[in-house]
Amino acid sequence: MRRPMMVLTALLAIAALSHAQVDGRNIPSKYGAPLASQTNYTGFGDRVSNDQAWGSELNQLFAKCVNGVLYIAVTGNLEGNGNSIHLYIDTGRSQSNSFSLTTGCINCSVQGMSGVPFDHNPDYVLGVNRFDDGQGNDNIYIDLHDVVNNQSTYLGAVAVGSGEGAVDQGIKAGFDNSNLLGVTSDPNNIGNPATATTGLEVAIPLSALGNPQGEIRILAVLTAAPKPVDRIAAESGADSEESVAHILEHLAANGRVKASKAGYSA
Repeated sequence: MRRPMMVLTALLAIAALSHAQVDGRNIPSKYGAPLASQTNYTGFGDRVSNDQAWGSELNQLFAKCVNGVLYIAVTGNLEGNGNSIHLYIDTGRSQSNSFSLTTGCINCSVQGMSGVPFDHNPDYVLGVNRFDDGQGNDNIYIDLHDVVNNQSTYLGAVAVGSGEGAVDQGIKAGFDNSNLLGVTSDPNNIGNPATATTGLEVAIPLSALGNPQGEIRILAVLTAAPKPVDRIAAESGADSEESVAHILEHLAANGRVKASKAGYSA
């Protein structure tokens, strides 16, 4: 089943500017005007209290290039249940607006986007998923996917709320999940995305993206974690895993779900 998504898209011209620490905090003050703002409510739940663990949303997308490093920031929230933010980056290398990714499974939700037609031609995807085990281990996990060459690399983890962290390939990241503002979950009153100031921030050396020249296009996508059939059955109250499998087979025949080696993923 194609997972529910929220999206933001932008076009960035490479330029030399200054930049502060990559910590996911005070994002608008570091980037200036956003390149894209959310026009939809969140279907993932709206985090409105510090006592609330659930809720995911995208509010605004920011980006700039400083001394050979691409900085990207997305204000919002990410629930610690495996939900992910994907950054689809078009550097001008690919001539296709879709891809087929079969490598890497730490962030399998990127694989689930194989075959989806985009409005740009993504070359790379930076996948960031969050998992909080409730025992003091709350991290974002970062993968870089080269969707032109079908290559996936796990880069490392950064603790949520810990400020700037370094992972492999010279990439830095920070995530602050304290946002209680931005868009709502009410389709009749979506709120104001500009009121959110914290979220995900990454710094990617252009060398990790093949040293592109010229414009870069970026799409930010919020997506849920893949779910196996047994979990779908348990959460939906279906009579059996077999009945869920029959439904998914019907949807697969109509291009509505993706079959994986381990079964179906929602």
